[in-house]
This record gives sequence, C-alpha cells and structure tokens, in this order.
Amino acid sequence: MTNTGKQPTIKLAAIDLDGTLLDGRERIPTKTVDHLITLQQNGLRIVLCSGRSPFEMEVYARQLQMDVYDGYLIYTNGSGIEGCQSDLSLRFPSLSASQIHTLLRIGRSFHLLIYAPQEGCYFLEGGPRMKRLFAFGRQRFPHPTHPLTKLFSLVIIVEDLERALSQQTNKLCFRGSPRQIRRMGAYLDSRLPDRFSIFHLSGSCIEVNQKHVDKGEALAQLCQRLHIPAEQVIVFGDSANDHPLFERFPNSVAMGNADRITRQKAAHVTATNNEEGVRQYLQSIGL
Repeated sequence: MTNTGKQPTIKLAAIDLDGTLLDGRERIPTKTVDHLITLQQNGLRIVLCSGRSPFEMEVYARQLQMDVYDGYLIYTNGSGIEGCQSDLSLRFPSLSASQIHTLLRIGRSFHLLIYAPQEGCYFLEGGPRMKRLFAFGRQRFPHPTHPLTKLFSLVIIVEDLERALSQQTNKLCFRGSPRQIRRMGAYLDSRLPDRFSIFHLSGSCIEVNQKHVDKGEALAQLCQRLHIPAEQVIVFGDSANDHPLFERFPNSVAMGNADRITRQKAAHVTATNNEEGVRQYLQSIGL
C-alpha cells in the first residue's frame, strides 16, 4: 500500500489497544473499524500490540476481521506473538521462579496490589477481605455489558501468588498509591535495571517483564519473518510499554492523550483515542 506525498510505503500498522485504538469505553469506534478493514482489504497488515493477554485481545481481532486478513497479536507487553489466520505462535522468556520471588518480596514491602496473567484469567494476591469484596462485586455487577463485570469475572483471588502460579508468568503487575508506585519504581530502576523490563504505565501502575521482552523486540522479530523493513511500519501508542516500539520504528505516532514523555519520544502526535486519533492520522497520510 502506497501513501501520498513524501510518505514512505507503509505495509504494516502496529497499534496499541488501551488509550490508543480503544476509546474511553474500551470500544473501537465504528468508523475506525470500517477504515481498518478497508486498509486490510487493500493490503495493509494489522498487528495489535498490547499489555493485555491474548484472551482479552481476541474480541477486537475478530471485530477487525484480522483472521481473514492475516493479522497478528503481540500480547502481554511483547511476551508472545499469535497469528490470527496463520499458525504462527512465538513465546519469549517468562519471569523465572526466582525473579517472581524477588518481585513479590519488593511489591509486598511497598504494600501494593500484585497480580499476574494466567490462562484465561488474572491471579490477584489478597486475603479474605479481598475475596469478600470480589464476591460482592460479582453479585452486584452480573450483567455482561457492565464495565466492572469483566474486572470481577476475570480475577481470581489467591492468598499467596507465588504458590498459586503453577507455571511461570509473563509479567507481574503492581498497583497502588502514586507515592508508593514512585517509591517502588525508583527502587527497581536503581537496584534491578539489568534484570527486568520495567514499564511505568501510569502514576498508579508498574508492569514488569523479563529483560529484553517488550513490544519493540517482538514486532522486530515479526517484521523479520514477514520481510517488512522498519521503514515500512507505522506504530501507534500512548504509554511507557510503547516506548520500545518508538525506539525501533521511525514512523511512530503518539496519541494526544499520551503522557508527556511518550509524546516526546514519538515522531508524530495525533488526536486522542476518544477522537479516533489512529484513523485521523492514517487518513492524514493518505491511508
């Protein structure tokens, strides 16, 4: 697919989900869906790149008909790649048992909520009070379309996350007050920068993956397999786990709602996710 003007030929668009492709209601706007399907019909490859697990991304892939047009999912901050049409399935190193032990010890010392993705759900460390809270939530929000229903239905409360993880996990997530998150982030950045990929996603959230596991590395490996050079790729994102994409691919676009550092790292800035910034930018460059 060829752009107009001085824009390079773009063969692949890698798009983050939350805060980027999805609006504030976690939906892809109808006009954006239609536009991306049309672009795929004209030869553009779509890759969804997210911190989410595959089971949370598949509904959006189906909506965009990526199973028809050979799209791909890069999930859990670059922990793996799944083909929507092809049988490609790549998994990158998980956190080891000793790394999980270290991170849990640190997270607990800062009194943070800690959770980890598992097959089809999330394990959240908590005691009887947390279990009662989530039991109440499931009763209070039973309707499948309510935004809180998904939260309560996808989370399983476990008393000891380290013991509950029957398999190595791709990432650990930490949530808490901005003060405690800043303290933990400073500790990780100063004491353990060479052991992990650390993503400061917001003032209240940090996610940690194995070192060298990130969206940029995963997309680079996928593009190598597809024989698509970096100059023919455009990437969209809004937060810290998108920075590796911006560092590897020159055609980078930050959303208008992105944090200041993310906007500075991108080559371009578009409108916000609630203004369909992805579609607006693609149309502005003739796609």
